[in-house]
Amino acid sequence: MLVACSKDEKTVTEERFRSLLTADDILGLVDEDVTLETMFNDIKKAAADVQPSQLASVDRAYALIFNTEDGSRGLTFTLTDFDSKDAARKKYEQIKAATGPPSFIDMSPVIGDASANLTRNDRGFGSIVMFVTGDKNISLHTTLGPPVEPLIGLDDLEGLARMVGERLR
Repeated sequence: MLVACSKDEKTVTEERFRSLLTADDILGLVDEDVTLETMFNDIKKAAADVQPSQLASVDRAYALIFNTEDGSRGLTFTLTDFDSKDAARKKYEQIKAATGPPSFIDMSPVIGDASANLTRNDRGFGSIVMFVTGDKNISLHTTLGPPVEPLIGLDDLEGLARMVGERLR
């Protein structure tokens, strides 16, 4: 799971999380007529029974999955709210170091405290943007089944990540 953060250290409730990125935001960037099905997942709640020790520093963790009706393409949006800035940054750096090839590329201008992206376009992933700010990690990544193209490209994914960062303020 890829994650990123917000300078705003207010609690992100499920309702607030759902308002950070919507199907309409994504559909505004898609050049074709598609319908997106949306699924919400409380990651911390779902994983608590399986790996409680790995969630010790996590206050909340949510995911929204947006898929086309045929399931061939989509976008996954995750937010992990840690109990400290240090825990959030450590997880961000772990994910960044462990992913590749290809490796993450630091973004400029930065979203939040640190941000990175990569384009993979295989193994079920298209592009990924993750950022950390404060005690929250955010990630957005496109999902795809070969040989289809991602729902949106890296530039649009970065735009959505910047919009989410602004909405977190």
